[in-house]
Amino acid sequence: MTNPCVRFAASFLAILLSGFVGLTGCSPAPNHAAVEAGRFHTSGIIGGKRADGSEPFSKTIVALFDTQRGMLCTASILSDSMLLTAAHCFTGPTNSWRIIFGTDIRAEGRIMRPIVSYQTSPMWPVRGDEPVNSGDIAVVHFEGGLPEGYRPAPILEDTSVLTANSIVMLAGYGVEDGVQRTGSGLLRFVETTLIDPKYSETEMSIDQSKGRGACHGDSGGPAYVKVGETWMLWGITNHGINDTKDDCSTSASYALIPFYKNWIAKTVKILSGKGKGQDLVIADRN
Repeated sequence: MTNPCVRFAASFLAILLSGFVGLTGCSPAPNHAAVEAGRFHTSGIIGGKRADGSEPFSKTIVALFDTQRGMLCTASILSDSMLLTAAHCFTGPTNSWRIIFGTDIRAEGRIMRPIVSYQTSPMWPVRGDEPVNSGDIAVVHFEGGLPEGYRPAPILEDTSVLTANSIVMLAGYGVEDGVQRTGSGLLRFVETTLIDPKYSETEMSIDQSKGRGACHGDSGGPAYVKVGETWMLWGITNHGINDTKDDCSTSASYALIPFYKNWIAKTVKILSGKGKGQDLVIADRN
């Protein structure tokens, strides 16, 4: 899981593009039978369950699809016009990206939205190739609002609840088999454990060695911890750790959202045109 994105076949691309002619806010979904998995570049949920839409957290998650490159990522809802995802999902202009709502990105009648702009953390252009403190987080601005039932994810503020061996939940639209790389496009979730809450200053590591974890297509997807009866969002899927086979079977790094709290707030204001922000400075712990 060196770079958890997933690529779809050209036939799916053609259908998606044809469906967006004259798009103003939503568009019909392509025919389910027309979708097929293609060549995978880089990371789905392994060992988990398929979401049916009744789970509270499932209405805070969306798929991101690049109609130009055929790349799939996952994102969490910040507001009725903002998302949180991984910085490495984005290269180039936003006009080829679409947001897809629902537990099956191929379903008939699905709802989609266009992306207006995005901003990666200020550390990403500088440290994007580094194994730690890479700043792999982005805020995405979209238009069209949220469909009925969808809402922002509740974000964790007190990180003291994140300790070694804490139970965490991951979710995403990626593959369900890290070897065969099949099953992408369906929202799944799984519980695993936190390995090191101090993996770096800006990231935590989670266990994927027991057949449960994130994989290709889950990039940018959420990690939660349960506080009371609520699953609180704390992390963003970044990349695998020591995953030499690229099968998502070792451990994974997650960006720590609370660390970026101030930068996120300022970036939301910038993207919405409501104010100016300033760069977040991250200490180098190498």
